[in-house]
Order: sequence, then C-alpha cells, then structure tokens
Amino acid sequence: MVSFDSVLCPLVGLILGMSVSTSTMAVGDSGGSRIGNCKYQFHDNNTVIDLNPLASHDGTNWKFTVSEPGGEFDYFFSPCWPMDHLKSEQSACNNAVVCQENPKSSPVLYYNLGNFPSEEFNLVGASVVVSYSGLTDNTNRTSRITLVCDKSAEQPAFRFDKATKEPLVYDFTLTAKECCPISIGGLSFGSILCIIFVVVVVVYLVAGVLINKFARGATGAELIPNRAFWADLPSLIKEGFQFTGAKISGCFSRDSQYDQI
Repeated sequence: MVSFDSVLCPLVGLILGMSVSTSTMAVGDSGGSRIGNCKYQFHDNNTVIDLNPLASHDGTNWKFTVSEPGGEFDYFFSPCWPMDHLKSEQSACNNAVVCQENPKSSPVLYYNLGNFPSEEFNLVGASVVVSYSGLTDNTNRTSRITLVCDKSAEQPAFRFDKATKEPLVYDFTLTAKECCPISIGGLSFGSILCIIFVVVVVVYLVAGVLINKFARGATGAELIPNRAFWADLPSLIKEGFQFTGAKISGCFSRDSQYDQI
C-alpha cells in the first residue's frame, strides 16, 4: 500500500522545483510580437521594447561601429533607419541597417547584412533577439542582435560576438537602457484577474446578504453568508500550515520511511 507521504513528498519537490523555475523566468517568457518598426511587445503584459530612440534619422552617419576581433571586417549598425549615406559609396548597403565593410580591400567592399525594415523579433531564452537579412552578390547574409537591458547604461554598447558560415550569420549584442521593456499602459493579465476576483467577492457578499435577509429572515451577524465557515477559516488555515509544515519536514527527514507493501 502506498502511503500518503510517498505521494506528498514527490509532489512537494515538484512544487518547490516549479517555484524556483518560475522565480528565474524573465518578464515576457511567453513570447511576443513585432508591433511596428523597431517595436516588440510581450504577450503576457503591457510592455514593449522600443529601439526608435536609438535611431539616427538624418541618414548621414551610422549609429554604431564595431570591428571584428583579429579579423578584417568592420560592422555598422543603424537601428530603425537605413544608412542612406552609403549609397554614394557602395550600392550593396543601400537601404541597409546592418552593413559589413572590408576596409583592407581595394576598392573597399561592402556587404549587406540587413535591409530596412526586414527585422524579425524572437524570444531566445530570456533575451529578445532582433534579426535582419540582406543580399549581396546573390548571397544572403543574416545578422542577429541580442538585446540586453541595462537601465544604468549611460551610453549604449554594441559588440561583435561571432560569425558562422553556411549559412552566413553574424551575431552581435546591443546593451542599452532602450533595450529594457517599458509600460504602454492598460491593464495587465494579473490586474484583470484581481478585478475579476474583487467583483466575484462583492457579488458573493451582496447576494449572500440579500438571500439571508429576505429569504431566511436573518438579522445582525447572521446576514453574513456562510458565517460559520468564515468564523472557522483562521483556525483551518493555521491547521493547514501546521499539517503542511509537518509533512514537508517529514519529506526531508532522514527518518522518513515508506510503508512496506
């Protein structure tokens, strides 16, 4: 015969594991979607990541420049706005937001790593990754930029991480306060649940009082619906905590034993 402890102990372990896992989940782990140019909204709350404040709208310069460590390439990133000034230098990066340059070649060569606005947002683990794709000499190249929230960052930082071949994919990291989710107002899912709970409680109390008064002729404290239950609730809660605490202690005790069949 399986004892109650043999069922409760694994269940407690599962609940504790779920609690730890939940505590490490980031906001927006349910995913999100692109809601406009350089904007990503999380599905589970009213927050967005908006990169538009990082844009350079005059088209005369790129926002970020980074060199490949030990490599021969430089990379330019212009969030949310194409690098129009490169049109006079190299047509490969026309309308591009991410561009690769080989300054050691003669003439200097450019490769489109992402057109405007071809961005795609994806949730990878707890991080939002924005991806772009571009075509140069019939070869498609993709850039992936991991967004890192840093509310204390005075200036954004753009870093080259790695490049892979077949397919050609270039990974970068953008760390900035602009990468942090911001509230766009409205009610979150949790707020809606709280409102529903309050409404249900109010309806329960009002309906219970009316039924007790007019259908049962109750007066005074007897008007409270299920009065006996609510009077006993504090002691029931106390006994429940004591019982659960004792069972949890038993689960982790060296003397905890299973009943023998």
